[in-house]
Amino acid sequence: MPNPSTTASTDSPHGDRAHSWVSPSGLERALACAAAPSRIAAAPPEVRSTTGPAAFGESAHEYAETHLRAWSEPDAADERTPFIVDYLATIRGQVTTMGATAVQLLPEHHVIFAPGAKGVPTCGGTMDCGIVDVFDRRLFVYDLKTGHNLVSAHGNVQLGAYAIGLLRSIAGAKQALWTGWEVTLVIVQSPAADAGLPVVSEWQAPVEWLVTLDKAARKAIKASKAADPVATAGPHCDWCKGAIGCPARDAELSSVFPIAADGSGEEVAPSPPAPGVLPPLALSRVLELAPRIRDYLDACFLHATRFGAPGWKLVQGRKGHRNWTTEEAAVQMMRDHGILATVPVVKSPAVVEKEMGKKAFAGVFQDVVVQSTGKPTLVPEADGRTAIDPSAAFPTEAIEAGEEGVGAES
Repeated sequence: MPNPSTTASTDSPHGDRAHSWVSPSGLERALACAAAPSRIAAAPPEVRSTTGPAAFGESAHEYAETHLRAWSEPDAADERTPFIVDYLATIRGQVTTMGATAVQLLPEHHVIFAPGAKGVPTCGGTMDCGIVDVFDRRLFVYDLKTGHNLVSAHGNVQLGAYAIGLLRSIAGAKQALWTGWEVTLVIVQSPAADAGLPVVSEWQAPVEWLVTLDKAARKAIKASKAADPVATAGPHCDWCKGAIGCPARDAELSSVFPIAADGSGEEVAPSPPAPGVLPPLALSRVLELAPRIRDYLDACFLHATRFGAPGWKLVQGRKGHRNWTTEEAAVQMMRDHGILATVPVVKSPAVVEKEMGKKAFAGVFQDVVVQSTGKPTLVPEADGRTAIDPSAAFPTEAIEAGEEGVGAES
């Protein structure tokens, strides 16, 4: 069938987009903590930068957008393809069901979900994809997730914000005009299949829920612009880039995990009690806060790596496993030396070295073996390894990009 009409995107690539004061993805956090937007805005660049899985997610979203607009199929050899095929199929299936001439396809479409007012910023964001049928008053909001932390569409505030933005632009700003619209929120997350769960999560959002969310969102945005917004700790801290040093979060952590008594002295609070003597409810509280405790520790190690800490030093980490530079070259050399049968079952360098002996292996395969260097690691001063210069191990630009891989080594 022909490609349905699409709206041209005026947005820059994902990584270059300026974020709203409160974005749809950050709305749930702003609803829970008025101080979150200002703390995130003030976070250092190494915390705010997109790296690792998030950078891959951005690339996958851009790849999906390309194939939605072109109505084309992704390259089977591309590493992003397994993460987007279900997303593309789900959207195309809905368009086919509705009829291409009756709908408008809106990939990477920017919406305003909260109009600005005096002292309150306009807030919006770019949704992954929308489908609108103005004749039957139906709209769909699609969100592509590439991570393994499973997300449900039911009551999803982020998708609700996108839906509110679409309703404002299509039906009108007055909430009374939204009555009669059928709104469906959809999350497509292919990694869910690895856990034996459905890849597609779908929820038909009642207009009453959207109206309530709209009012709450505008109230939360206004509260976040107060002179001294109130910080509130909770599960939303787990993904907050302004959580480091937040007094509300630190107070919550210190209630079950004593840390430095204050930020000015050397004195340290008493050690945490042993798990066996914790009351059952206290043990449950520790387990509940475990992700935030780990995040706090990671932040401490990252800070000490950059600025140092008495009694600790940075060393070169242990080398990684050996691998072949190219399997084709290794296979041919193994055949030449009678190590591999006609039908290749590629053996690892360690296995071949054991069969040949270290000296013979080094003489034959040294040019086709590669071994990754260990990542710089923070260890106690008593560790026998030689300290390395942090500025040489982590150039300023790498630290500011939030480079991963620094941590404690047992």
